[in-house]
Amino acid sequence: MNENQSGSRFTKEVILNALNNAFPKALSNYHHIIAREVLRLTDLLKSQYKREFKELTTIKEHAESFADESMVNVEHTTLQELYSHLKSSKQLEKYYFVAFISCVMSSPSQDKNQYDQYKAIILLVSARLYMMGSHESAIKGACNELRQWALGKRDSLSNNLPDVINNEIERLLLELDHVRKKNLEISATEQVGQQLSRMYIPIRDSHNNKEGITRNVKPQFGRRKTVITGKKIEDDTDESTIIELSEITKTKEQWAREESGTQKTKNAYLVSMKKPLMNGYAIQKLQARAKVNQVLKNQMSLPCDINNASNFEIETLLKFCLNNDQTNDLARSFILASLMLGNSFEQLSLWHFNTKENTLIRQHLLPTQKYRQTIKPLVQHIQKSYSITLPAIINSAVLTKYGQQVENDIADVLSALNKKHGTHLTKRKIAKFLGQKLKQEAIDPTIIALIMGESANTHPELSYTQLTGNQLSQTHQRYINYLEKLAEQKFRYIHAHQTSDELIGSPLFIKDNVISITIQSIQTKIAAERGIESDKYHNFITYYVQIALAISSGYRPVTGWLGKITDLNFFNKTFWISDKEIQQTTNGRVIVLPDITLSIIEKYIAYLHFFKVKTRRIDIKLSQRYEDALNGKEHLFFYRQGLSTEEVSPKSMSSHFDSIIPLPLNWYRHYARSLLVSKSIDPDLIAAWMGHAEVNSPSFTRFCSYSIADLKRIANCLNQKLIDTNFKAIDYV
Repeated sequence: MNENQSGSRFTKEVILNALNNAFPKALSNYHHIIAREVLRLTDLLKSQYKREFKELTTIKEHAESFADESMVNVEHTTLQELYSHLKSSKQLEKYYFVAFISCVMSSPSQDKNQYDQYKAIILLVSARLYMMGSHESAIKGACNELRQWALGKRDSLSNNLPDVINNEIERLLLELDHVRKKNLEISATEQVGQQLSRMYIPIRDSHNNKEGITRNVKPQFGRRKTVITGKKIEDDTDESTIIELSEITKTKEQWAREESGTQKTKNAYLVSMKKPLMNGYAIQKLQARAKVNQVLKNQMSLPCDINNASNFEIETLLKFCLNNDQTNDLARSFILASLMLGNSFEQLSLWHFNTKENTLIRQHLLPTQKYRQTIKPLVQHIQKSYSITLPAIINSAVLTKYGQQVENDIADVLSALNKKHGTHLTKRKIAKFLGQKLKQEAIDPTIIALIMGESANTHPELSYTQLTGNQLSQTHQRYINYLEKLAEQKFRYIHAHQTSDELIGSPLFIKDNVISITIQSIQTKIAAERGIESDKYHNFITYYVQIALAISSGYRPVTGWLGKITDLNFFNKTFWISDKEIQQTTNGRVIVLPDITLSIIEKYIAYLHFFKVKTRRIDIKLSQRYEDALNGKEHLFFYRQGLSTEEVSPKSMSSHFDSIIPLPLNWYRHYARSLLVSKSIDPDLIAAWMGHAEVNSPSFTRFCSYSIADLKRIANCLNQKLIDTNFKAIDYV
């Protein structure tokens, strides 16, 4: 917008009327505080953005007139007091623009300069949109996002926002638009995409002088929203279409999205018969149930399952495709690619291939791979893509030419093969053989899923595991070598295999020295903060014990995190973890805790006993909370603010751990699973310990084959790691 347009449309009177939204009469005692913040933001705004707002001079002059009142009104002096007043009087919604101005970034792990720059831009953008009119919903959305960011509730948003300090306005808009569309491609209701849109739209409308509309949005009540995900399952008989439906709770934070993937509240199957049956509804229902039972049986990859491809069938298929010159190149490439990658023919046509090197390029993006610049030193650099080299017998260039003719050609090949050799090969058997073979060899499911290109929505363990490129390529090459043995010939490659030590998967398998330094820092602070009335002393002790128990148990971040004292059994060193929210037939799982963790908890319990008595003469309610933690009436852990207490929840955990270890709240689950994988623990045992077992096959039931010895192996592995990272039992009293 040029200066002439600004002068003609935004007269001084219009500008002042718009600014009145920042200075409501009901808050006249706070006008000087608001004015000071407005002046601070306009002063720190970068020069490349100041050129965007021609009305800036008038805005500053108006704010200065209110700032002069500071000599009269000295009762209220801080923005925190203003925000507390709005919150206590329940006026945050009414004065959302003032609430936005009064919010101050206090998180030590956030980039305050980035936040202030965005706050200054949104302040001036909002002022301009107020002048233009019909933009209130856009203004309110942006103001609320910035306010929530300052309160520590928008880690996902801040992780995805582009750099604002070194950008021009046009470049900033391009990057904002790109990153919001990228997130919205995952789902139109993607929370991060919506948050980025609330930042992008008002800046765009202000820059382009675009007319807006005001919508009346009604608050939503009731149960938390859920998302239904569907996965199509191949049916060998081709008589029906089977879709697996799962219900997953929608979440706002990226780390919570990973956890929701392991908490499918419902798991159902939709069976659609392709031809009408005359047997009646009851018979159709039984047939559908039989098909679902067969699907569940197939997922187990049992060696005795006659519906799985046998070694003889795969050997026959390989020799037929490799030695039969009459098989056309298109059908052969699809069949062999499906066998070697574990994908259906339709899926193969959707992948990206480097035809020059005959390699498959796949993306592996996780929610926690987006993080703030300030925490980069704490995490490891992760590659977001990986490649799989294919033999030359597969022509990757033709794999994009999928269609009905390809299906017909493949059906003819399989029909001729089955008729000639008496086999029973199907498309499903071929695509399933890779997963079947690797699962029988106890290969970690994350490696199998990466080879097959599965998503973290269907395989939650993908989010929690860090691997090297070598682990992936070596496992796949071992499978290819097995196929070569069956085919009795060596495959030729256009592009030689390249070993890679680059990391893929979770970035939160953080280095031991990071944990070690963090733990030593907490230990030092505990030693320096001794005192009955010191809430910091209590909180530092709580952080220390919570981190030790979290790594030792893989407990999900929930309200009442890490349960009650009654969940612990010191006699047999076990810890009961409630999984009733994700299991239909069981109420929980039991794990064995490392010895060092039990010692740390025992010292914590001794501290609770001591302070229960010591605080009785200071504050009876505080003493009662210590006692309730000991008798199991309340959760074992709580935080203190002065003499008052604060219960543990994801919200309170996030604010408390921000200054200790500012990582996603479930970082220790990433760390623990990646550690157990690196120690070659059986993948099914890891899944049971993590609570990743499927709803239809829960772990630790009466038919479970795991023993206490298996759980002790995990406990011993974690025990050594805790000792290596400087965990130790400390006397608090």
